[in-house]
Amino acid sequence: MAAAASMEVDAGQGSQTVEAVQWFQCPSCDKTVTGLVRGTGPENTDLMSRTHCCRCCQNGSGHDAHWCAGLPSQMFREVEIPGDDPSSPPLRAHYLLVEPHERKARPAPALLWLHGAATYTWPETLCKDVQAFVDANPATRGFAVIAPLATSGESLAEVSDWRRKQDRFQNDVPYVETFHVQRTWDCFLAACRALGPGCVDFDRLCVTGFSMGAQAAWNIGLRFGDHIAALAPMAGCCSWPGNCWEEEGTLARISQVSIRAYSMEADNRSYAWRDFAWLARHRGLPRESMQSTVPIPEDTRLRKFKEGPNEFTNYCWGIPVGSGAGAGTSCELASRGEALVQPSAPDLQLALLRGGEEDHNCWDLVYAQEETFGLLRWMATCRRTPGAGGVR
Repeated sequence: MAAAASMEVDAGQGSQTVEAVQWFQCPSCDKTVTGLVRGTGPENTDLMSRTHCCRCCQNGSGHDAHWCAGLPSQMFREVEIPGDDPSSPPLRAHYLLVEPHERKARPAPALLWLHGAATYTWPETLCKDVQAFVDANPATRGFAVIAPLATSGESLAEVSDWRRKQDRFQNDVPYVETFHVQRTWDCFLAACRALGPGCVDFDRLCVTGFSMGAQAAWNIGLRFGDHIAALAPMAGCCSWPGNCWEEEGTLARISQVSIRAYSMEADNRSYAWRDFAWLARHRGLPRESMQSTVPIPEDTRLRKFKEGPNEFTNYCWGIPVGSGAGAGTSCELASRGEALVQPSAPDLQLALLRGGEEDHNCWDLVYAQEETFGLLRWMATCRRTPGAGGVR
C-alpha cells in the first residue's frame, strides 16, 4: 500500500497529518479502507472520515450504512503481478476472496468475478455486490470466488482517454475504460496459486462479469480461452479489440471455452447476433439457434428499484444430448436449469430477459436464481477442453 503524499486532516481531535495511500487499515475495526476518502472537493468532505472507515466508526457508534468506505480485511487480498515487460518492476493488484465453504474430496472450481464501471470511483461497493451474490446463491459455497479491483489508482484499471465522471467529492475526474486483460488474468492466476492446487481445480477456471466486467470477460476469453472452462458475460458484448477476429489464434482459443451470455432483450447494445453466428460456424454448430422461453419467478430477495423481468428466451447453438427422461437439446436442458455433465462440444448460448422496467441489469436475477438459470451448476460441470493449454 504505497504512500503518495502527506496531508493534514481533521481527525476529530484537531488536525493530524496522514499519508495519502491506496488503502489503509481502519484503527477501530477490521476493515481495509480506500485511500480515496482522503481526497477533497466541493461536496461531501464532511461526510467521510479521513482516518477511519467512516465517521460513525471514528466516533465509536458502529458503521454508517451508506458512507462506510471499508472492505472486510478477511476478504481483502494483495498480490504482486508481473510488469508489462521483463524490465518493469512488479505491480500490486488487489482483490476480494470468498473461499469455498464446501471442501469436498476434490479441489473446487475458481470463479473470476468482474465488476461494473461504477465500482471504479466507489471500490468499497464491491463487497456489497459480491456478498449479495454469495448470500443469494448457495451454490457459491462450492467455488473460490475471486473479485479483482479495477478501481481508481489500481493497476488493473485501464483509464479512459475521453470518459469522465464525478468522484465522491464531486470532482470531474477521468473514468475507467475497462479491465486490463493481461494484468487481470495474472491477478486471477496468482490468487488461485495462493490458494493452491488442493483448493482450486485449475481445469475448472471460470469467468463472469457484468456490464464493463462482461466486456472484460469476453476479452479474457479471446486471450486465454484455452485455459478457461466456462465464460458467462452479463449485459456486455465482445469488443473484439484490434480486429482480433482475423487472428487464427483467437479462433482457436475462444472455440475451446463453453459460453453462456445473458442480457436484457431491450439492451441491444449489450449483445450481437453476428458474434454468436460466427462462433457457431467456427465450432461446426448449426447457424440457426434453437429457442426455448421460460418464465422467471418473482424474487423478493433482490433489492428492487425497478420491476424486474418476468421471462427469458434461451438461444442455443447445439445438438441433442443424452437419452431417456433427462434427454433433450442443450437448450432445453438449460431452460430447465439443468447442466450438461458431458457436452459433446463447448456450450454456446445466449439468454435474453424481458418484461418489467429494467433495461440493463440482468445479472442480479441470473446470479441469484440458480433454480431458474442454473449458472453455477453448469459452471461446476464444465472443464477445460482436453488438449487445450492449461495453467497451474
